[in-house]
Amino acid sequence: MAEERPGRWFQVERAAEAAVVTFTHTDLGEEVARLVGGQMLALLESGGPPRFVLDFGRVQRLSSAMLGKLIAFNRKVSQAGGEVALCSLSPALAEKFRSTRLDRFFRILPAPAAAVAAAAGADEAGGKTLPPE
Repeated sequence: MAEERPGRWFQVERAAEAAVVTFTHTDLGEEVARLVGGQMLALLESGGPPRFVLDFGRVQRLSSAMLGKLIAFNRKVSQAGGEVALCSLSPALAEKFRSTRLDRFFRILPAPAAAVAAAAGADEAGGKTLPPE
């Protein structure tokens, strides 16, 4: 996998199946959302298959503005015929997605490998699976 560093908020590893976006900071607040949103859309426009795995393994806090950017990114990727899968959500983040009902909007899987397979379409019947409460 080739690694890129488009911004200081996340790293990208590209594979044939999907681009794995690993967030590198624990707090994705309001200011970060403004910066990250544009960088993520630039990834979509950079070419290659529009398949993305967003790895939240290091993230402890996610602002509502960042949730909005994730929703917009997911819609753009879907419009381009692609897929977005989320993985490695902490129990607190998983609860945030449940309480906002965004667990119905995003494909959420426990580990990056499963998310890459899901984003690549290997798990057509797969679903929006969150870690246990």
